Amino acid sequence: MRTAFSLIFIVIISLVGMIMFHMINQSFRTHSDQTLGHVVEANLDLLHNHLDNLDRFTNLIANDPDVQRAVGYRNRTEQIDYAIELKNQRLVHERLQQLTLVPYIKNAYIIGESGHMLYSYKKNVRNEYNFYDAPWFSDVIENDRFSDNYFTGFHPTDYLLNHQEKQTISIIRQIQNTFLFAPTDRSYLVYDIDLSAILLENTLDQDLNILISNGTEWVYLPESLTLSHQQLMAVGETLSDSDVDTVIEEPFGQGADLLVRSNVIRPTGWQMIGVKKMSSVTAFEWNLLTVILTVIIASAILITIVSGLLSKSMLVPMRHVIDNFHQISKGHYDVTFDKSSSDEIKELSDAAETMVHNITSLTAHLVDEQKKVSEEQMRVLQNQINPHFLNNVLQSIKALAINKESEKISHLSTLLGKMLEYAVYQPYARVPLKVELTYLEHYLAIQNIRFDAHIRLDLVLPKKFEDILIPKLLLQPLIENAILHGLSGKKTGQITLLVEEEGDDLVLVMTDDGRGMSADELQALRVSLDQVDASQTNIQSIGLANVYKRLTHEFTRAAYLAVYATEGTGTTVVISLPKRLLNQHKEENDDTICRTR
Repeated sequence: MRTAFSLIFIVIISLVGMIMFHMINQSFRTHSDQTLGHVVEANLDLLHNHLDNLDRFTNLIANDPDVQRAVGYRNRTEQIDYAIELKNQRLVHERLQQLTLVPYIKNAYIIGESGHMLYSYKKNVRNEYNFYDAPWFSDVIENDRFSDNYFTGFHPTDYLLNHQEKQTISIIRQIQNTFLFAPTDRSYLVYDIDLSAILLENTLDQDLNILISNGTEWVYLPESLTLSHQQLMAVGETLSDSDVDTVIEEPFGQGADLLVRSNVIRPTGWQMIGVKKMSSVTAFEWNLLTVILTVIIASAILITIVSGLLSKSMLVPMRHVIDNFHQISKGHYDVTFDKSSSDEIKELSDAAETMVHNITSLTAHLVDEQKKVSEEQMRVLQNQINPHFLNNVLQSIKALAINKESEKISHLSTLLGKMLEYAVYQPYARVPLKVELTYLEHYLAIQNIRFDAHIRLDLVLPKKFEDILIPKLLLQPLIENAILHGLSGKKTGQITLLVEEEGDDLVLVMTDDGRGMSADELQALRVSLDQVDASQTNIQSIGLANVYKRLTHEFTRAAYLAVYATEGTGTTVVISLPKRLLNQHKEENDDTICRTR
């Protein structure tokens, strides 16, 4: 039983651990996706803001009258007047100096009708370089979709004097003034821009990359790119004209999924792509799984240890107590009860040792005083100390201990201790009626716990009768008979005990709502009560016969016991006691106490 309980508990912990692993892992993946989305949206908003500012600067310069006049002069004049040109250069330079407010513009220049550079900003452009010969430039200006601003892809920078192999991205804007230019005039304002200066640098998550694609090629790749060429190809295949939110599972055996989130850049139609390698998520999953498995293993070890300690401190001592009671039930009183660390078992063992000692002492006393003790008194003692009842209660405590129902064990042990204390000490004494009824409540509470029942005991005791002295344990056989026979097999039921006076007699009426008896059974029971020797009665009437003989012994014929029953509705037992033979210590009053248990 202990092993099965441990296995069930370990399985439950394992299931809870796996559910927690799934929930935490799913939450972490969702958080990673949300973080990637926030980074992409932040960079997208930042890029949109900068592009809007750039568009305003471009319009401001391209539509400036001084710039248009200077460009038109260079396009239409073959012999340049250097005085005029010097003035134009100063004016254009002043306009281009506004671009110092835009740090991500690496270079700016104006290209004239001839395809050569007219004016430049920052870096020097080769005068002899013809931009019409550059495919990246000629493809743009010959494109039917060329409008106000056009973004190129990556292209060489061989037009610069200090030419470097590093490529750049440019924005091209046509400069045109119909009042100054001929219809065929073509002049262009070109910016070389650095996207890395615009986008937010990722310093917290090395597995997160921000990319930009124009649909055919990568427009921007960060210098700290952590993706391989194969991974870039896999990401490019997932892109479409709309936003993308997907997971690429272990492309090309790289060993880590890729979380991809993309949004369209409004002015250009390009896509900003956020790519996060899920290696950190995978590492988190393994770490979380390791922690959960460690907790499960530690819990299993702890459960095994606790179960062993519980078995040693509670189950083993309880088994020893039960074995001792088996020996006592067989008449072997030379038993010893080991001391236990459990307070409940220790209390039960002490009460049992006291009971055995008292039984032994009482037995010796009865042998010596056998001639002075009646047969009815011996049967009362046997009924008080019922080893089978104690054994059954201890078996119930053992079952509760296996199920770890410590609260019920404590309650049941306390009730049993009180019953043993009440039954053993001064068994022939008379006790106040209210004390006897309290004992009945304890007895019924034990039976309810044992059989998991809800049998209710209704006591109607007028206060003036509370201290009337009656023979000890006179009423227990009646309630025991009601439970074992009248309410047998029922989980619920009601027993009512009414105390009242009738003339010079005190009447106790106990009624149950059990199965009752047929007319033939009732007649047979009444006949059995008239038998001189209770051993000759049937099993059901032994308890009633003992009560009847005790009444006869204590009160002669002045007291009587009567039984009434109807099949299917219950049984009523009436005991009548002469008040003149009872001791009453309190003054009578008419207050009535009604208690329900």
